[in-house]
Amino acid sequence: VSEGLEGVAGGLQDKLEETIGDFGSVVKTAKLEGYARINGDSLRELRLNGDLALTFKEDLRFAAYIRILELDSDSPAARCRSAGQGATEVTVGGRAPMDFLGSWAEIAAEGKYTFANSGPVAFNGKFGLAGSVNFKGIELKELVAAFGFGKQEGYFGTKVRGAINGKEVAVGGVFGRTCELSALQAVHRDIAKSLALPALNMVQKDAGGVDQLKQPITGIYVYAEGWLPLNEILGIPTSCIFNVRVGIGTGSFVFVLPEGVVLGVQALYGVSGQLLCIISFKGEIAIIGAARIGGGNAFVAHGRGTIEGELGGNLALEVIVV
Repeated sequence: VSEGLEGVAGGLQDKLEETIGDFGSVVKTAKLEGYARINGDSLRELRLNGDLALTFKEDLRFAAYIRILELDSDSPAARCRSAGQGATEVTVGGRAPMDFLGSWAEIAAEGKYTFANSGPVAFNGKFGLAGSVNFKGIELKELVAAFGFGKQEGYFGTKVRGAINGKEVAVGGVFGRTCELSALQAVHRDIAKSLALPALNMVQKDAGGVDQLKQPITGIYVYAEGWLPLNEILGIPTSCIFNVRVGIGTGSFVFVLPEGVVLGVQALYGVSGQLLCIISFKGEIAIIGAARIGGGNAFVAHGRGTIEGELGGNLALEVIVV
């Protein structure tokens, strides 16, 4: 099987290079790679990643991927799909650096289409922007929008992070009915790890080994975070000699499950800055507590602590405690 897959991948790469030859003045480089998981005569998962660099007035490089996941009657229930029900998921996405409002940022987009023998099940999409986009004194650092609709779900989520006069803020939220754990991750990375704790009985691995919700959830999740320059509060102008920011974040969520309700709160405390123009540092403590009422009562808490430091741009340190 492996030799056959290598032959297919090699053939695709050769065909890609042959095609590039016809557009040699525009296409600088191209690369195609991927993997497949086969069980007997059935293809369970296929993933292909492609990188392409183009030359117009300026160089443009973008990466794209496609993932096909086959779920059969032996696959456990997940993502609004009942146990014993076959389904196919096709995910297509890509990312590329782009000139956005005169600033450079990375743009990413993803769409996932799920269908079964009975017809379409759901369509989920996600769009993101990350970088530093400046517009009339406002700096946009991150923008994420996620949505989904189908037979058993309909949700919308978003997250925005930016800075105004050196004061950084982030707000986000998800509301509706969803089968996608990634919809919550789009707002904050820590929420998925907390809901995946076994005591809550909400998350399991799918056929591709990715954490997914066992059943659809209905509710709302909101989060807000702010970072303020401590030195300016103390009357000291911001400079690389002394620049210290303190951050605080808070969030809460309520999810209704087919059996029970999950309630939770979230908090983040952090400090970051520069000293003497050669030392930079950042530390965070994040805590999430959640309780399930009904369907197996439980209370869980999940914490994360990180410390990052850099000396003179040459020596870097990162410590993560979960």
